[in-house]
Amino acid sequence: MDKVSRKTVTSYMVKLRQIRHSLDATVSIYRAAVEFLIKVVLDHYDIIQELNAKESVNFIEHLVHNTKNNKASYPSFDKKFYKFPSYYRRAAISDAIAHIKSYMELKEIQETTFLDRNPDFLPCFFKGNTFNQLSSNVFQIKVFNGSDWVWLTVKANASNMKYLRNHFSLSDLSCPRLVKRHHGWSLRFAVERKPLLKYVKDIDTFRALGVDLGINTDATCSAICKDGTVNGAKFINSPLQKDRLNRLLNDIKKAQQNGNRKNRRLWSYVDNYNKEIAIRTAKAITEYAIEACCQVIVFENLSSIKPRGGKKQKIALWRKRDIQKRVETMAKAYGIRVAYICPRNTSRLAFDGSGLVTRGKDAGFKNNKLCRFDNGKIYSCDLSASKNIAARYLLRALQKSMSEKAWSEAMAKVPELSVRTNCTLSTLISLNAVTVAIAA
Repeated sequence: MDKVSRKTVTSYMVKLRQIRHSLDATVSIYRAAVEFLIKVVLDHYDIIQELNAKESVNFIEHLVHNTKNNKASYPSFDKKFYKFPSYYRRAAISDAIAHIKSYMELKEIQETTFLDRNPDFLPCFFKGNTFNQLSSNVFQIKVFNGSDWVWLTVKANASNMKYLRNHFSLSDLSCPRLVKRHHGWSLRFAVERKPLLKYVKDIDTFRALGVDLGINTDATCSAICKDGTVNGAKFINSPLQKDRLNRLLNDIKKAQQNGNRKNRRLWSYVDNYNKEIAIRTAKAITEYAIEACCQVIVFENLSSIKPRGGKKQKIALWRKRDIQKRVETMAKAYGIRVAYICPRNTSRLAFDGSGLVTRGKDAGFKNNKLCRFDNGKIYSCDLSASKNIAARYLLRALQKSMSEKAWSEAMAKVPELSVRTNCTLSTLISLNAVTVAIAA
């Protein structure tokens, strides 16, 4: 899988927790510095507009800051902002220049433009000078405590940092800018999204993951190669969440029997547990697809299934489409495509080609988890279905890679290929054997 060369840069905000000192003094003195520098930039704008960004910052810094070899034209800046950190000073100069440039560009369009001489700028923290990362979610920032510039240790929200590490490339984390949102402080990082991977075409697919979504077992996965080899299988379930969900449904049933028909609080809990099951299932499916090196995740198209019979409530609460959409979103970042096949006969036919299966009470079992093949084999019904699901997709991919003549010759030797809803894993194995014989 080849990486896409295009880079995507965005920003992400991390909330700060356990701040011992107020940051208002730091923001106030920084904004006062920007207000002072706006006047200086406005007076020398004719020179600045002919310079590049770095030269403009150096030019204004020489005008306001005294050094051993430089005498400032505006010495009041150093007196007013004593011990002002150099990186804060350059950041304030950059903000002032950007503010004046945007004002001048807007002035050419609108003659009545008003210049805001006290904009609400917030400081940017530079690595090593005003910002240090001590651990995964602990930072040091240089702040003004009213009399001096000191280092302040702050703690970032752990969930925000975890999301940042999982979804963005942090090899070269940018300098964050301070942000105030909802009466709290945050750090906003400019980050680069991890490069997405290109999808593999159907004809180039080597391994597919067949997923059979269910009510009793959340998902059953089988990794199948295009030659019919089974590389692995996994059962995904959330027993703890389901136990709590069933207990809540019983509480709702008892409350309805006693005359309480709404039960909004209990139904909200049911919805939360149901959503948690969907999230866990989608995450587990994607992780197993990555582990098994599958290029495609194959689902059944379950949009036409309607609640009926004794399991009407379970099917109504079944978030099958939510799981599939979440898997599509998660798998996209890894270049894994999601495909759908017709669900007809995936569970009814045995994966080994022995024909129809009997399940549940008809086969002598208490539930529908197990089934009995015509040859007497007892097998997991969901596992057999997941193998058939992956096989049907791989058969479709193989058909695209073959000529009409070769496909006709294969159908003459493997009759099940004429109707894809009758195809199983054994059909895929037989087709591969036929294609090898034809090539030889």
